[in-house]
Amino acid sequence: MHITLYNIGAGRASVITILFVLWLTRVLVHLTIIYQTFFTVTYIKMPSCFVCGRSSNSKNKDLGISFHQIPKNENHRSQWLDFIQKCSVDHLKIKTKSIICSEHFTKDCFKNYKRTRLLNETAVPSIAVNRLKSAKIEIPEVSYTLGDSNSNPCSIKSLTIDHDSIQMEGVQQLDELSVQQPSCSSNTISTDCNQFTCEPSTSFLMKPPTQKVNSRSLNFEFVQEINNDSPRKKYLKRTISSLVRENFNQKKKIKVLNQQLRRQKKQISSLKSVVQVLENKNLVHQDQADIIDSNFSKHKDLITNFIKKNAGKKLPLKYSAELRKFAITLNFYSPKAYRFVRDEFNSVLPCPRTLSKWYLHVDAEPGFTKEAINTLSLVCKNSPTQLYCSLLMDEMAIRKHVEWDGTTYHGYVNFGSEVQNETVEEATECFVLMVVGINASWKIPVGYFLCNHLNSSQKVNLVKRCIDVVSETGIKIISLTFDGCAVNVSMARALGCNLDTNPTDILTSFKIRDLDINIMFDAAHMIKLVRNTFGEKLILIDHNGGVINFNYIKKLLVLQETEKCHLGNKLKKEHVFFFKKKMKVKLASQLLSNSVADALLFCKDNLKLKDFEGCEATINFIRLFNDAFDILNSRHLMSYGFKGAVCIQNFENIYSFIKLFFYYVNNLRLETGQLLLKSQRCTGFLGFLISFNSLIDLKSKYIDTNSLKFIPMYKLSQDHLEMFFGSVRTQGGYNNNPTSRQFKSAYKKIMVNAQIKDTGLGNCMALEDIPVLNCSSVNDPITAINNSKCILNSDIDLEPEQYNFETDGFHLNNLSQFSKEVSLYIAGFVSHKLSTKIKCDICNGALFGNKDNFFYSIINMKDKGGLHYPSNDVIQICVATEKYFKTYYYDKKQFNKMLIITNVLKSFINNDSIFYSIKHHNDQNGPLDNHVVLLIKAIISVYSDIKINYLNRTQNETLSLRTWYNKLTLFRGQ
Repeated sequence: MHITLYNIGAGRASVITILFVLWLTRVLVHLTIIYQTFFTVTYIKMPSCFVCGRSSNSKNKDLGISFHQIPKNENHRSQWLDFIQKCSVDHLKIKTKSIICSEHFTKDCFKNYKRTRLLNETAVPSIAVNRLKSAKIEIPEVSYTLGDSNSNPCSIKSLTIDHDSIQMEGVQQLDELSVQQPSCSSNTISTDCNQFTCEPSTSFLMKPPTQKVNSRSLNFEFVQEINNDSPRKKYLKRTISSLVRENFNQKKKIKVLNQQLRRQKKQISSLKSVVQVLENKNLVHQDQADIIDSNFSKHKDLITNFIKKNAGKKLPLKYSAELRKFAITLNFYSPKAYRFVRDEFNSVLPCPRTLSKWYLHVDAEPGFTKEAINTLSLVCKNSPTQLYCSLLMDEMAIRKHVEWDGTTYHGYVNFGSEVQNETVEEATECFVLMVVGINASWKIPVGYFLCNHLNSSQKVNLVKRCIDVVSETGIKIISLTFDGCAVNVSMARALGCNLDTNPTDILTSFKIRDLDINIMFDAAHMIKLVRNTFGEKLILIDHNGGVINFNYIKKLLVLQETEKCHLGNKLKKEHVFFFKKKMKVKLASQLLSNSVADALLFCKDNLKLKDFEGCEATINFIRLFNDAFDILNSRHLMSYGFKGAVCIQNFENIYSFIKLFFYYVNNLRLETGQLLLKSQRCTGFLGFLISFNSLIDLKSKYIDTNSLKFIPMYKLSQDHLEMFFGSVRTQGGYNNNPTSRQFKSAYKKIMVNAQIKDTGLGNCMALEDIPVLNCSSVNDPITAINNSKCILNSDIDLEPEQYNFETDGFHLNNLSQFSKEVSLYIAGFVSHKLSTKIKCDICNGALFGNKDNFFYSIINMKDKGGLHYPSNDVIQICVATEKYFKTYYYDKKQFNKMLIITNVLKSFINNDSIFYSIKHHNDQNGPLDNHVVLLIKAIISVYSDIKINYLNRTQNETLSLRTWYNKLTLFRGQ
């Protein structure tokens, strides 16, 4: 702002002129006072809502708006913070005295009295209100540095003072005095300091400044002291100078801190790098690293506390829930890894002794766990809808071992009572009960009992007691799942179920109090029992008299092993010779799968092999039990076919299948003519019938009444208990057969921890954790194609390729029809693999053919909409590579990939017909950048990788006695 002053010279001045000079002097004093507060202007901060900004003033109080502090209770506080995050407000800026207005609560959250109203202790804000901008303009709540504002100056109406009768005689103009004027934005209060001009004219104008001045570029001519300055002015100038220096020092400090923060971010870019270090140092396994890595995007408290501690700031007195969960999870999987991370992060994680103190609060003695029951009560109380759950039960074998800890014995049979006598037996099993939410995403063990082979009456009493305890929490149990051992079948009959094979007399539910509970046989155990019966009896007879022969599967295995190719299935030696690996569910489900049925059908109809004549009944048997297992293992609504969860939309198809399945199983016979359901091997088949009958009953009870929209049958399987047992076994390190005391310790840790997942030590695998195996490929030819410069001719037309095995090329000689079909199937994958890597559109177009030309191929039979069909050129190259691999089969040589690529490539160098349609699209390139040659090399390379990986896996397939004995120990009696 520029202020032009005029000094009164000698001579008489009018009274009006004197008054004007006095007024102008007063303005200068006010300007000086403003500069005294130049560094920051702090205004009184009125309490306001942290979410919407509504101030706590008399106007809002008249409207009935009250303000409430954020609660200190951690569980209640976390719910408030979740609401604040949903409103897009940074919850990290919350202070101890932050408040939220009553506009964010419903009327039910308040207790109304005659003159006042109080907020309920369990109330949670749920109404999102837009942030009030006008309130922030009228009453700012933060401090701003006026000199650093970048906003435009406030527009102020010009003030005009007319002096028609004033005479400015004898007035001499002083030197121009420049003063910095702070800018005003919408978030600050205007100081109304604009340019004053006082001239001999008849008006006085106030104008906004024409140039923005930086706070550091002060006019030191104004700040410098002059001899004529009064003491007041000198004091004010010195104050301004000190504030300017302080402002400069603060900015310099901020710059240094920002540099330090950037260095810390480079040092700790993310927690994923820490997990990578742990994995490289073999402190955690790959599965454990994946589980820990999945938490990094959710939790930032670890990095935040690390930065605070390095900066010398105080850390929170309490660990956040996310940080506690991360610490317990990491320590559960690997105590060594936990100590390493704690040292690397400057001990911001809790001490291991602190973790032990957390575990002390959980009572993990045999019996029903109080903490689990209390947790269920809390979950049910906070749920807006009725919670429906399934109850799972199973036994886990433990090592017989008696220990004395100074106060009690561990290792004896214990059902939760403290009374022990000398006649108590040593425990050999641990009977566990678990609850899984059907319309919720959680599971929790509710109790365990140390026992020595429970009988049916004991199990009945424990199940009834468990249902009573869980029902008192408000949760509704709708099913009871168990495996097919004889004691469990007797228990079901004792509970009131009728397991007669006649569909009209079968009863698969029992009542306890007002609950009608259906029984379910675990589908994974049932499919294993069906496979065992089929593999041991070898021949079954269906209702049409068709022979279901296990030898067809053996012949398919021999064919695939002889040809060193497989028809898109997972059939291996361990699937057929399963006697030492009976507990593996995947071996049974992969044997009785559609992929095996498709392979048998293809060998019979397309290849017309005599060994597979009459296998229609076997194919039908496999397909029926594949679909039955898919229905009882369904998880999601959008899954394909029978894999979708049971709902109104797909129940008609499921019900039609169930009627067909009932008729089919009821008429199955052994080779001797005896009905299968009347034989001693009926448990697996009967288990499917009982489970399907319960499914129909559950649908009518809960889906038809709109209590549940759908039922994911996977929630009713024992896989959750098997994964729990696998987590318990990991706690023993190399010893996966825990004692009763070790089981108690692991049980306590799992109760505290909510992040435990399957580790692969049980007899099942979690569906969501199945890894996808990717085949590697050589990138050199693909990179060369992408890096080479080519002229793409626009007149190239890629016509659909037609393929004929009998006439195309000499490469097809000396190969069986089976090997040709498998090579064609692999060629489709090779085309898809290369299309994701190669950037040349012309080369990509040459990789694919027309679907209509593959009507009788295996690729068309297995296609459900996602497979790719290769071109004739790709098929020729893959078949030629397969032919060359045959020489390695017979000579038993070690695989030399480069030699294979070189020899196969030689056979196509002088073949002008290969990739003829794209031969001239890159004539401008040299021989080393020829796309046709590079494309052939890439195809051979990818095909070779697939074959080498497959052949190496087949060579390593050996039946291990150590694994067999280990499983006998872990699953003894099951």
